[in-house]
Amino acid sequence: MENLNPLKLTKFNESLIKEYNETNFSQKVAELIKVSKTNGKFIQIGVKQRYEKKFLEKDPKETSYSPELIGMGRIIAYGERDFFIQKILEVCKEINEIYLQKEEILSKLKKMDLTNEEVILISSELKWDLFYSKEGITTANFKDGNYLFLNKTEVIPIPSKSLPEDIIIIVNKKEIQWNKLIFKNLETKKDETIDITIEERNLKELTLTIRSVNEILIKPEKIKKIKISNNN
Repeated sequence: MENLNPLKLTKFNESLIKEYNETNFSQKVAELIKVSKTNGKFIQIGVKQRYEKKFLEKDPKETSYSPELIGMGRIIAYGERDFFIQKILEVCKEINEIYLQKEEILSKLKKMDLTNEEVILISSELKWDLFYSKEGITTANFKDGNYLFLNKTEVIPIPSKSLPEDIIIIVNKKEIQWNKLIFKNLETKKDETIDITIEERNLKELTLTIRSVNEILIKPEKIKKIKISNNN
């Protein structure tokens, strides 16, 4: 890979890591622990794609290529989010549900006296329906659009393809441990929680592999699950 531009390589790594960190879901819902080795319980989340070498070459014929691949960092962050939701839904199968009518939910959340250590996970559609309706706006006090009532409990919207619209999950982030394997990045010279590998496929193409390696430890007794009842 002698024809690659060192400055572009650094820019590529820095921009991808920056985007990943800015959209990182794990630090919002868990205690993040960086580890140097794994066991058989860790899960790899990643993407592997082919790209033309032009965007990282020293003197490409077409100078419009940028070393920043917008969206690649988000792909990993969103993959981690969906992995977490899948895992917590599995844990929730073992806990008792609180059944409520939709119009009862805001009142119930207020009475729970939630703190900033707790996080409310809710589908994007249900969040809009509850908190941005006329009733929701008058009964909820928000700061920066995502905090519930005066105690600043964060409400995190999740796409309904990952979290069903009839379920609300409340987690205490102090009670969830998210272990992440660290990788030494050759360009930033720092330990990162995302691994970036560039391999030469042929004279014109590169293979980019981007991944994170995770283990999530959840205490079921610390999870609350609200199920919206359809009964009238």
